[in-house]
Order: sequence, then C-alpha cells, then structure tokens
Amino acid sequence: MSPFAGALGTLTIIAGLTVSLLRYRLYDAEAMIGRSAVYGVLTLGFVGLFAGGEKLIEAMGEAYFGRQLGALSGGLAAAAAAVLIVPMHRRVRDWAERRFQKDLLRLRHGLPQLVGDLRETAPVERIAEALADAAMQGVRSTHAAVLIEGGPVAARAIAPETVAAWREGCDPACEDADTARRDTLFPLRLALGTEDTGHVGWLLLGPRPDGSKPGKDERQVLSEIVGPAARALSIARQRTAREGALLRAMHAIEARLGALEAKAASRNEVPSPA
Repeated sequence: MSPFAGALGTLTIIAGLTVSLLRYRLYDAEAMIGRSAVYGVLTLGFVGLFAGGEKLIEAMGEAYFGRQLGALSGGLAAAAAAVLIVPMHRRVRDWAERRFQKDLLRLRHGLPQLVGDLRETAPVERIAEALADAAMQGVRSTHAAVLIEGGPVAARAIAPETVAAWREGCDPACEDADTARRDTLFPLRLALGTEDTGHVGWLLLGPRPDGSKPGKDERQVLSEIVGPAARALSIARQRTAREGALLRAMHAIEARLGALEAKAASRNEVPSPA
C-alpha cells in the first residue's frame, strides 16, 4: 500500500470520528471519558497521597522513635489516603461533570430552581414547556412531551396531534419496560409524581439523534428532577383552580350587583305624566 493511500485512510478515519463527534457527539463516550478522567485522577491522587504519607510517617518515626516503623507506616498512610480521597472524589466528580456533561449538569441543578420559581406565578402549560425543553436539551432527545390528565400539555419538536394519537394507542402506566424500550417514538417515559402530590402526569422523551436511548447518567438525573417538576405542576394546578374559582365568584358578585342596580334604578324612575 502506498504512503498516499495510508494517509488517505487515516484522514478518512479522523474525518469520520470528527463528523460523529460534531453531529452526534458520541453521547455515551462523553460519560465514559468523564468517568475515566475521574478514576484516573483519583488513582493518581491516592498513589500520591499514599507515597507522600508513607514517607512522612517514616520520617516522623525516625525523628521521634529513632527507628523505622516498617509496615505500620504503610498502613497508616493507606488509611490517611483513603480518608482524604473522599472529599477529593466529590471535587473531581463535579469538575468532570462541568467539563464533559454541561447540559446534564444544567438539567440537574437548573431545572428544579426554574420550576420552583415558576410554580407561584406561571400557568401549568408554561411549567410543562420548561420541563420538556430542559429535559430534551439535557439528555439530547430529538423530541419531548409532557402529558397531564391524559392529554399533551407541552410538545417540543413534535406535533401535539402526533402525541395525542400516540396516547390513544398507548398507556404508559400499563406497559412494561421492555415494551417502552421498543417504542421508537417515546422509548423513555417518566411518571411525574411524589407521595405528597400523587400522580400528576408523564414526561415523555424520544431517542437521541443517533437513535440511541439516554444512558445511565441521564436516567439518574431525570429521576432526580421528576419530583421537583411534579410538585411545581401540582402547585400550579391548585393555584390555577383557586384563581379560577375566585374569578368566577367575582363575576357572580358583579352580576348580582348589576342586577340590584338595575332593579333600584327601575324603582326610582319617575312616571311620565299622562
């Protein structure tokens, strides 16, 4: 094979990987890279802490006891490294998430705060739209929808009519996990509800652009946000119901006042002379 052909083959492979990264971003690869970075940094950190701690303990033993501590120094160094590695693990994990999983990090921390702010002022539809937008972007689904009381309240990158037609032929509460995974439209479905709110609705997510389904990290974050989202939707529904009842009562009072004013005006009318 000529050098030119070899170089062309190498460039083709690089171009293919580049297109995959830019178009599909190799979603699961990001999580694997982040996890590998965490393990690598923690391994180096543990080895460094162990080696440094062992040398320090040996030096202290010679200084205070006049002799080497032998295996005891290694055991103490390992124990100290194990204790110190715990806070280091949290810091490294947070760094890896910020570096490799920015969208997922925004979903985990940003959505609960957003729906918490919206639940006291925004209608249910606005909260459902925010949930669908954030979830779709966070796990990079092609489309998303939120169902409440059996009907689509929010649909993103998919027609509401398509969601309604899917809902007529599918009951997310009755289908098992295997059936859901085989569904090409909404392979991931999360029940929105808590012990306090009860069942509120469903968050439906489509596949990613490459046809794959959200991975373990994405599903974990989604399971964390359904509780705050369900509470926000429930509070917004209750607030909307109270506001509607108050508005109807005000309209009824206005109607009664208008009727009383008209009746009083008719009594005060002066009869015209014959």
